[in-house]
Amino acid sequence: MTPPADRPFRTPTEQFEETARIHAREEDGAWLEFVDGRTRRKAGMDGGRGMAVEWLTRGSLAQRPELWLHSAQGLKGRPCHGDRLRTDGALAPSEAFVRQGEWGGTRSRC
Repeated sequence: MTPPADRPFRTPTEQFEETARIHAREEDGAWLEFVDGRTRRKAGMDGGRGMAVEWLTRGSLAQRPELWLHSAQGLKGRPCHGDRLRTDGALAPSEAFVRQGEWGGTRSRC
């Protein structure tokens, strides 16, 4: 079955990204992830998780000042699955996610 000409085919990942954008506008503080072809809701940051991110930030700055703990950065997971993940923090160079949009790339393989 081919999609109608006015509605081009979209991959499940593309459909998820659109759904996640809509959800982010409607539900304050809630995130969606796309893992193994399934959409999952991820709870927003709470006090305990916030303190853990603060602790990791302080420790990483002391040991590796060229790195930064990017909180709430969307990451692309395994390319063959089209995974989209929301981590509490991603330790990477400070400019690692510049010009990568909402979902930063990874070098992982399937």
